[in-house]
Amino acid sequence: TWSEPDILYMMTDTNWGVGQYRPQAFKELLLEARRVTDQDARKALYFEAQQVLLADAPMVPLWTNTGTTAYRTEVKGLTPGPQNSVIFHTAWIED
Repeated sequence: TWSEPDILYMMTDTNWGVGQYRPQAFKELLLEARRVTDQDARKALYFEAQQVLLADAPMVPLWTNTGTTAYRTEVKGLTPGPQNSVIFHTAWIED
């Protein structure tokens, strides 16, 4: 549940696995998306990069800006953290 789409860059900027996938158009889209601060513009760039990636199908990237956490109703005090992570140190189980 990594909530930052830059994971797509991190996954493909390596010398192993899918990091071997290096079309120039794909890399340019990712580099531009890393520079842009407007969330809608970033979303559009990452979407376009994913379309390029899917056309070649070296992997299937999945990303959403919505993190999901499942827990039982007895668990109380879970706190949302940065990047949709969950902070557990304030949680407890109610009997």
